[in-house]
Amino acid sequence: MKKLSVYYVNYNGRSERMVAANNQKVAAMLMNVTLSHLRNYGGETGNEENIQIALGSPGTVFEKKSSSVSDPWYSVEGGAVVVEPKKAPVKRKKSTVQIDTLCLMTQGWQLGVTQTFNGGCWLQKGGCGRGGESKTVSSSTKNSMWNKGLIDTDKHGFPLCTYKLTEMGRHMVEEYLKEKGS
Repeated sequence: MKKLSVYYVNYNGRSERMVAANNQKVAAMLMNVTLSHLRNYGGETGNEENIQIALGSPGTVFEKKSSSVSDPWYSVEGGAVVVEPKKAPVKRKKSTVQIDTLCLMTQGWQLGVTQTFNGGCWLQKGGCGRGGESKTVSSSTKNSMWNKGLIDTDKHGFPLCTYKLTEMGRHMVEEYLKEKGS
C-alpha cells in the first residue's frame, strides 16, 4: 500500500482544504478541485499539526475559513470541530453591533448587500426587498461576522447577495441572551 500524503489547497480564496490521500489526483477529487487547481494553489503540506489531523482520518476533507494558524479545521462532511487552537483563546469583548445584528436576524430580519459599484449593506425586516423596516449595517461589521463564521451566504446573485445565520451565530445569540438574562 502506498504511503499517504497530506495535500492542501486554497479552495476558493476564502478557505483552505486538506486531505490525506494516496496521490494528488485522488486528493483533488476528494477536495472537489481540479488537479490543475491543486497543483497551482496547493500541494503537499509539511505542517506537522495538519499532517496529524489529516492522517487521523484518511480520506476525510478538512476545511478552515482562512490561512490563520489559530483557526480550527472542520470536517467538510460533518461540520464538527476537529481540533481547537493550541493557544488559549483570547477573550474579546463581544461587539454590541454584531450581537444586535445577529439578534435581529434571529427575529426574521435579513442581511443583504448590493453588489454594485456604490453598494450598501443593510438589515430589512421580513426579508430584503420586501418593504419592511430597514437598518444600515457597515460592511466591516458584515465582513467581521462572515470571517468569524457567524453568517454565511444565503443567496448570491446580482445585484443582491443575502446572508443567513450559521449554527455558530445562533449559538452566540443564545449565549448572549443567557448572559443578559432574557
